[in-house]
Amino acid sequence: MRATAIDRTMAEAVDEGLGAPILVLHGGMADSMAWHAVTDRLRDRFRTVRLHRRQYRTDLPRPVTMADEVDHVAAIAAELDRPVLVGHSSGAVLALEAMLADPACYGGAVLYEPPVVIGEPLGGDRLLPARAALADGKPGKALTVFLRDVVRMSPAAAAAAGLVAGHRRYRDRVVRQLDDSDAIDALGNRLDEYAKLD
Repeated sequence: MRATAIDRTMAEAVDEGLGAPILVLHGGMADSMAWHAVTDRLRDRFRTVRLHRRQYRTDLPRPVTMADEVDHVAAIAAELDRPVLVGHSSGAVLALEAMLADPACYGGAVLYEPPVVIGEPLGGDRLLPARAALADGKPGKALTVFLRDVVRMSPAAAAAAGLVAGHRRYRDRVVRQLDDSDAIDALGNRLDEYAKLD
């Protein structure tokens, strides 16, 4: 499924099944395949649409703001009948922002671990060593630092995940993961706004 966003970029999603629509917004370091195992079980009863988030599309220029991503969500949602948004991690923050932009467009949301800013920035200065590692051509180290210092994974788990970032499939996503963190930080504390959503 493709739909044109306000800025004329093309939003892309995988559209399967029939029934009430569910629009899935994946989390960081992923693409539209991330929720395939889940939507595969739902598509006999629901129309499942898995957005390939703009932040993680290497065919589109970066940096990408949360507002840019909301435009892609809105473009796909306009092709559906009030979809329920399902968002994981930064995709859950994107779901919140999409609902704030046009609450009447969505039937509701299921949010899984949204990393919203409630005080100091989530990444902030803790992203600087990750950006430095990326500039040195070390995406695995950059992801390890991000997961350890921002996500607060254990050092061992962060190091193991950092090894995966060396794989060509994930290498280009590391910079976009750091950009995603910046995009969330740029929103600031929006709890008062989110509390207004029904």
